Order: sequence, then structure tokens, then C-alpha cells
Amino acid sequence: AILFRRFVNQGRDVTRDYVPGLEERGLAHLLVGSKSYHHREEVETIRAALAAVEWPSDELSVFAALKGPLFAISDAALLRFGALCGRFHPFTQPPDGLDEQLQPVASALALLARLHRKRNHRPFAATVNQLLEETRAHAGFVLRPGGHQVLAN
Repeated sequence: AILFRRFVNQGRDVTRDYVPGLEERGLAHLLVGSKSYHHREEVETIRAALAAVEWPSDELSVFAALKGPLFAISDAALLRFGALCGRFHPFTQPPDGLDEQLQPVASALALLARLHRKRNHRPFAATVNQLLEETRAHAGFVLRPGGHQVLAN
């Protein structure tokens, strides 16, 4: 056990520096009371994607979700898709005969649209689970350093 007198010192989360070291050594850990949980990459990744699900008209959230680790769409594909379709909105229909390299963008937007339509008709956990399943995020999270903790988060 590592005990801290306080979690924040001069506005800085003092526990944050310990987590990578524990993860690198494969040490299972539970960080209770930390202020950095919501700033972890996996939490911010899910938060960005869920913002895109809830507010599909917020192009910044949609773009962040497409660019982020869940979909990991390249800058080149996003640039080409944006030039072709004019915007990143889950309910925008891509043109027929869409280039094969742009299919991941269209598929990701279609998933966000499906999740948006169903979000108020089922439990929140079902929406999160479908997002993780269809993006195969579980596999990506567990392959990171400290993967089991990342997945638990």
C-alpha cells in the first residue's frame, strides 16, 4: 500500500506520477481518491465518444471521437472525407461509391448515429458496451501498459 498524506499539493495531483511506474511493472493497483482519474486517456476517449453520441451536431466532439483511439481514423482520411462531404455529422449520408479508404469514416459515423438513436431507449451501460464492442476497444485497452487497469477504468 502506498499512502499519501494528501492527493493534491499546490494544485497538482501527487498520485499521478506513481501510476505509470506501477503499470510498467505489472503491479495491480487501485487508486482511491485520486484527482487524475478523469484525465486518464481511456476515460477521456470514452467521454469524447459519448459526447459525439449525445450531441451529434457538435462537430468537434464527433471529430475528436473519429480521431481518437476508438476509431483511430487517419488525418488524411478525415481531411478527404471532410472535403467530400463538407461536415462530420453522423446523420450525413456519404455519396454513393465512396472510396474504400473513406469507408472507416462512414462506418464510424453510422455507429455514432445508431448509438444516438437508441440512447434514450435503453440503459446507459448498454450504449457504452455497444460502443466498446463495435470498436473492439477492449482489445486495444488491454494491450496497453497496465492494460487490465486501463480496461477496468
